[in-house]
Amino acid sequence: MGLFSMLQAKKQKKLDIKAEIMNEALSEVFTDCYYSLEEKIKAETVRDSGLIDEWNLDTDSYDMKKRFEYRGNDYFKGKYKGHEIECSDVDITKYFTVIDTDEDGNQEEREDFETSFKGIWMICKLEKSLDAMVRMREKEDTPIILRKIVGKRKQVKSDVETENTSFNEQFQVLTDNPQKAFYVLTPHFMEHILSADKKAEGRILLSFSNDKVHIAIHNRKDSFEIKKGSEIKEPELLKKRIQSELKYATDILDELLKNQNLF
Repeated sequence: MGLFSMLQAKKQKKLDIKAEIMNEALSEVFTDCYYSLEEKIKAETVRDSGLIDEWNLDTDSYDMKKRFEYRGNDYFKGKYKGHEIECSDVDITKYFTVIDTDEDGNQEEREDFETSFKGIWMICKLEKSLDAMVRMREKEDTPIILRKIVGKRKQVKSDVETENTSFNEQFQVLTDNPQKAFYVLTPHFMEHILSADKKAEGRILLSFSNDKVHIAIHNRKDSFEIKKGSEIKEPELLKKRIQSELKYATDILDELLKNQNLF
């Protein structure tokens, strides 16, 4: 066997081990679970959540100077406490044109990029339907050099203000129906989101529309991957880590499903 074949065989063995452990880990959390290493949530589904700025479905307003590349893997779907869910790793990169001007006033275009989202994206179908769109996005930190001027977090406008000042400071709320937004923004749920955020090690984004809730954790990580050789020798370590990476999203789901008066 040649070197290339040996490396391919080693890689395939690692993927087979990962798939086996993923299926085992998921089956302990979800029922009727289907897992695919290569698949991902459809780009249109993620885009329609409205959680990614400037990613617009309206092709008439499409700016050719901005484009988005959508990638993902580790897709699975099933049921969580009787509710349909789907989830995958998602990686969204925004490419855009920058115009540099030199000392003589000469201009030159170049392409730059930034990571719009990278992390776990989970969608759950709820029992009740909300006739509105409500989006909650954790505000991004302000660069240290500007914090004395504008505060720790970037000043972004929300469509509603709640009585929870800590929540207002930390989260932006966007909605097409401010009154119905408070069907979601209950005092208990806001406190839970603030508590969950401390554990998530990433930026939390939520979108409610009709009977679907999107729960996204922007932690800039490629989750569910084998990171150490010890996780192959001791697969229980990988299984526990996979389940811990999912727990941020399922804890939020638990809180939503516990609230019988939601919507």
